[in-house]
Amino acid sequence: MKHDPQDSIDGRFSTALKGAQASWVISSTQELQPQRLLEIALLIAAGLLLSVLLRPQDPFWVRGDYPWIWLMPTVVALRYGALSGLFGAFVILALGFAMPWMHRPPVDFSAAFLAGGLAQVLIVGHVSDRWSEGNKHHKGVNQYLTERLRALTTAQYLLRVSHDRLEQEVYIRPVTLRGAIERLREILPVLHPPSSGEKSPLLGNTQDLLELLSMLFQLTQAAIYPVSDLGKLLPQPVATIGPVSPLLEEDPVLVHAVERRRLTHLKEVLEESPQHYLMAAPIVTDHTPIVAMLVVSDMSFLSLNQENLEFLQVLLDYYADSVFQSELVRPILEQVPECQYRFGVELARAGQLRARFEIRSSLVALSFPQGGRHDTAFQDVLRQLRSLDLYWEEITQGRQHALVLLPLTQLPEVDEFLLRIDGGLKTHFELSLEDPGIHTYTLLVDAVNPAGELFLLRQMMRAL
Repeated sequence: MKHDPQDSIDGRFSTALKGAQASWVISSTQELQPQRLLEIALLIAAGLLLSVLLRPQDPFWVRGDYPWIWLMPTVVALRYGALSGLFGAFVILALGFAMPWMHRPPVDFSAAFLAGGLAQVLIVGHVSDRWSEGNKHHKGVNQYLTERLRALTTAQYLLRVSHDRLEQEVYIRPVTLRGAIERLREILPVLHPPSSGEKSPLLGNTQDLLELLSMLFQLTQAAIYPVSDLGKLLPQPVATIGPVSPLLEEDPVLVHAVERRRLTHLKEVLEESPQHYLMAAPIVTDHTPIVAMLVVSDMSFLSLNQENLEFLQVLLDYYADSVFQSELVRPILEQVPECQYRFGVELARAGQLRARFEIRSSLVALSFPQGGRHDTAFQDVLRQLRSLDLYWEEITQGRQHALVLLPLTQLPEVDEFLLRIDGGLKTHFELSLEDPGIHTYTLLVDAVNPAGELFLLRQMMRAL
């Protein structure tokens, strides 16, 4: 069972209030402990001894103007309460009645002496008890309020830290990977099969790409340099952000990025020579030459972290796959010639994301019978797809099929996607994905051969 700290605080407060309920004369909390009894007895004995020294003929002050002997139990009652004061008074009376056994003259306690002394002790003890209980009550309340204040202070501190952390995360990376790829798709041109003999040139929208990266990763001084067919970095940039200095080809960061064909930042460079660039990242795929190089001279310090660098590499690889889309999609078109070109490119990109970064995507096959409300329900399902999702629609032998690519989506998220679709079908069409005529199949996109899952799903749908 989960324990709530607030319940513990409230419980202690309730206990304190119950313990603070004072009785009328004698408090139930004033216990006569052995140590206290011994202390009271010694105090009374010491006072009586002093009285014997001061007034040996009348040590109990029964014949004086004021019975000073009652001062000792009165002090005890004031210090410890009425019950302790009464114990002190009984000690005095016991000593007085025991005088004949100690070969001393008997003490003549009058009724006025006894009544006045006991009344004095009880009144002072009662006032002491009331004050002690009130003090305990206020201490309990103050302790409760102090603990509440401490709990609220801790909660407020954690909230502020969480808010600062969230604000920092939003500042460092204002969008998710899904949102970044959606924006990157808007920059990329419409995918279409290349003409015969057409090569895959560097896309001409590099300035838009650099502006998007600048917004996502707080780049303040960066440039994209093209690479010639001979693999040489050209000094004239095709896109810039901020003031750009002449290209320093001997910079260790840039040299390592060219040699490794992967993103390199200054922490990975061990040379003692000074580095001018903070980061360099080639636009390249695993089996193609470098076509351009992103060089960053200045960026936000908070954005220069490993997570953002991996995020940047994902986006650059996604962009590079667009540059070499014809080579990328060729294996898929060879296995599934009927595949739509754009669908094949995005499927190949999903396979590359899993192979390089273990970012998984999923394929979902939906098959509905034709006719009646099934046609409307089928089109409604396709309209529910997210902006990053892509589908390929086919019609065979009285059935309608849709192969849906869900990028950046793992199997648990696919289950949520199917539950949402099933809920819409039940609400609007009184249908369900579990109906005999409706079939669904789900597979993860493979990193090595993404066309294999596509071919398998098509075979399963055609067998219906």
